[in-house]
Amino acid sequence: MTRLKRFFAIACDADGTLTWRHRLALRTAGALVRWREAGGKVILVTGEIRDDLLHLARTGLFDRIVGENGGTLLRPPAWTAQALSEGATAELARLLRPRVSPLVVGQVLVGTQRPHESELRSAVRTLKLDYRVLFNRKNVMALPAGVSKAYGLSAALDDLGVPPARVVGIGDGENDVPMLRACGLGVAVANATHQAKSAADWVTRRRGPDGVMEVIRRLLDERDAAKKGLDSRLISIL
Repeated sequence: MTRLKRFFAIACDADGTLTWRHRLALRTAGALVRWREAGGKVILVTGEIRDDLLHLARTGLFDRIVGENGGTLLRPPAWTAQALSEGATAELARLLRPRVSPLVVGQVLVGTQRPHESELRSAVRTLKLDYRVLFNRKNVMALPAGVSKAYGLSAALDDLGVPPARVVGIGDGENDVPMLRACGLGVAVANATHQAKSAADWVTRRRGPDGVMEVIRRLLDERDAAKKGLDSRLISIL
C-alpha cells in the first residue's frame, strides 16, 4: 500500500461512511479530533443540502464542507453555501413538486428516490437542461454536467492549498467514485457498493464509521512510526 505518512487531509462522505442515519457518533468524532490535533485537515463531501448538514458543520470538526454532491462549497464559521455551478433547481422543482415526493431542492442539485427516476429525467429533458442524472444507492439526483464530488472537492482543496495527491478520499456509494479516483488514496468502507470498491485503492475491514476510524488509526500509526524513526536517527547523530 502507498506510504500513508504523506497524506495531509481526509475527504469523507457522510451517511454510510462517516455517519449512520445522519448521526455522528462520539467515538467517530473523537477520531476526527485526534487527526486534527495531529495537524490533519478534514473535508466533508456529501450529497446533502446546507439545511441537512448544518448539524455536522457546527461540530467544528471540518475545515471545509462540499455539499450537493459537489455543487456547493461551505466555509467556516458561517457555513454559507457557495454555488460552484449555475443551477436550474427552481424550474425543476416547479415541474416535479406536484408529482414527486420526497423532493430535495438545493442551489444546484435536485434529488429524490429511485422510483421517481423517470420523472426526474423527463423534467430535465422538458427543460432542455445540460444536467446529468446520478445515483447513490436508493437515491437519484440531477446535477449540471461536470459537477461531481471530485469537482467540488477540487474547489475545497484549492481553498485550503492542499494538493489532491496528499488527500485520502473515503466513501461508500456510486457517487463517491469520482472523488475516490481524484485523491492520492481512495478508500471504500466495507459496506460500500461494488462500484466504490472497484474504484478504491483500499477497502477497509470495517463498515461505515468504524472503517473511517480504521483509516485514521492507520494514518496516525504510520505518522508516529515515522516520527520515532526520525527521533532515533537524531539521537544516533547526537
